[in-house]
Amino acid sequence: MSYVYISGKITGNENYRSQFEKREKELKALGYIPVNPVRIYDRLKCRIGREPSRDEIMAEDIRELKKCEYINFLGNWKESEGAREEYKVAQENNITTLNFRLVPRGWN
Repeated sequence: MSYVYISGKITGNENYRSQFEKREKELKALGYIPVNPVRIYDRLKCRIGREPSRDEIMAEDIRELKKCEYINFLGNWKESEGAREEYKVAQENNITTLNFRLVPRGWN
């Protein structure tokens, strides 16, 4: 099984939780193990018992990203400073970008 880090816009995106959860489900259905930064944030906040700083969040996200074979970008990722940082880290660490398109059933 291959780990796939999900990257996209969180700050200023009121629908980020549902967007990341949807992509997590799609990746699972394709047989991947998704790494969702929203879940990373939730675990970090619980572990330290307070709202983590942006630097703490990004450090945790990058640590998890570096463990992955793939990175998958949501459509809005270029609008996110954090996602652009993740893109650079992925490039520097030879983490492959995973692109896919889901096709509705019955589509010919």
